[in-house]
Amino acid sequence: MKRAFFILGIILILSTSLLSNEINWLPFPEALDSVNGSNKHTLVLFYSPRCGWCKKLFATTFADSEIISYINDEFFASKINIVSDEPILWEEDTISERAIATAFGISGVPAFVFIDSKSKYVMKLSGYKDKLAFKMILDYISKDWYEDLTLDEYIESEITLKKQEAK
Repeated sequence: MKRAFFILGIILILSTSLLSNEINWLPFPEALDSVNGSNKHTLVLFYSPRCGWCKKLFATTFADSEIISYINDEFFASKINIVSDEPILWEEDTISERAIATAFGISGVPAFVFIDSKSKYVMKLSGYKDKLAFKMILDYISKDWYEDLTLDEYIESEITLKKQEAK
């Protein structure tokens, strides 16, 4: 009996660690609702299954354990397929994922929309981001630097700081 519980415990630990190696993608309405009353921001990824840069994003940046942990710890993440007519209940209306992308002004993918902990729009970014660039963007958003600096100013200050630390 003890052996059975031991094996069950090992399986549970292994399955939990495997699950943590993926971004916890939430349905779009749930990600938006979860942000209320928390200190987390919402990250919405807009993608297309046929997009080469989206595939690269999933295979590289979103496969990196540091990025996965950062997103899971600091954000509510959701992804929207811009070519899908899958219905989603959003703000008491049922609309398609494609319509949500249109509502956010998404014209190319991959694209990212960030929403703050008060459900206010922060910013939209487009294009593939490697691990280093995306980590810097996540820092900028999660630490609320957007309240004082533009993204370009933040990146410039981080580069300057790293150069000074290297001396």
